[in-house]
Amino acid sequence: YSSPGMRSDVSSSPSTTSATTGPPPKLCLVCSDEASGCHYGVLTCGSCKVFFKRAVEGQHNYQ
Repeated sequence: YSSPGMRSDVSSSPSTTSATTGPPPKLCLVCSDEASGCHYGVLTCGSCKVFFKRAVEGQHNYQ
């Protein structure tokens, strides 16, 4: 079916390209997972944030 004003070369199906929007996700500088923010002065994910929180609060000395 074709109507006046409809272009025959334009498909109405959704695009097959990836639906990523915006910049790529920032990565955790410790484990390279997706970072959730800057924690303790470093861009980290939630897991690394919790690890460093426990290390700081427990005054552990990791070598």
